[in-house]
Order: sequence, then structure tokens, then C-alpha cells
Amino acid sequence: MKRLAVLLVAGLTMALPLLTGCGSGGSGGGDSDPPDELFPGTWRVARIQAAGQSTACPGELTYTRNGNQVTSSCGADDTVTFFENGAFTGTSAGGGAFAGTWQFSGDTLTITVTAPPSATGVERERIAFSGDDTFTSTSEENTVSTFERR
Repeated sequence: MKRLAVLLVAGLTMALPLLTGCGSGGSGGGDSDPPDELFPGTWRVARIQAAGQSTACPGELTYTRNGNQVTSSCGADDTVTFFENGAFTGTSAGGGAFAGTWQFSGDTLTITVTAPPSATGVERERIAFSGDDTFTSTSEENTVSTFERR
């Protein structure tokens, strides 16, 4: 749950894996400075990439990072909802429910996970929109999660 929650903080995303184990290199193109008004809404993790591998959700990747074997996964219904007031909630197949706050600075999204206690922390991810209904989230570990608007 820590990637989607750490989604971003996985799948928004390892954050969000935003949250649980999702994501690999590259921003995916699109706007480099996403406007705050595009972000609020519910987003589903559609694809994760890591270490030259990619899979659609639901799916799982196993790779080596810093000498350790890492497994990143995403479920068919891993989602995160960003509210206009800067709060977010989400669910992931591997980690249950999570919540916290979000804010943009340039193309960087800062996610602070406040619940559950086992997943608390701060994650910074690079966000790139591709139209109004798709964005990619690139974690500090260079994992990439692709999100689609619900």
C-alpha cells in the first residue's frame, strides 16, 4: 500500500507503490506544470512500470533495486480521489484504504499520507498530464504509474 499511498506514496503510487508498489522511468510527456484544477477527481491506476518492465493493472512486476528483489503490484480497482481542499483518499488491493493531503509545486506533487499509521509518510512525485483524463506519476525511485480518470 505504501506506493499508491506512497501512490503515489505504488499505483498516487512504492508510493502512491500512490500508493502500493506501482511504477519506472520517464514522465510520459504532457504538461510539465499541471494545473491544480485538472487534478481533483477519482483516478484509477491503469499501468505500472519499473526497471524496464511494464504491466497493465491488475498486474505485478518483480525486479531488483539496490541489490534487493522488489515486487510492485496493482489491482484492477486501485484508486485515489483528490479533493479540491487538498485532501485525498484511496484504496489499493494490497494495502486497503489510505488518506492524507496533497499539493503541487511546479510539476511536483507532494503527498502526505496520514492514515493508516503503518503507511504514514511523505512522497514527492513528478506528474505529467496527457490530456484531461490521463497522467503519469514518476517516483523518486524512477517507478512510473499511469492513472486514468474514473
